[in-house]
Amino acid sequence: MDELHTVAEDRVSSRTPEIVPATAGASADSTFHVHQLPSSNEDGFPPLMVRIEALDASTTARRYVQLYPTIRGKIAVLDLASDECRAGG
Repeated sequence: MDELHTVAEDRVSSRTPEIVPATAGASADSTFHVHQLPSSNEDGFPPLMVRIEALDASTTARRYVQLYPTIRGKIAVLDLASDECRAGG
């Protein structure tokens, strides 16, 4: 296990249970609404592939660049972290 994977696991397993109760309105619950995705033939787009992974965004981006080298330079990571407000505000 590399260092970044260890950091991601630490965030998910040990810090989230501390942050959620300390943040007003926060919840560890999530719901995936597949019916809100466009159908595979809508607007001529190819079929969608949805994949949920328990990794932080930077680790996931690096993994996808390794798996699909042609996306190098075509991937972005939106980091909603905040140094002023726990859980991103």
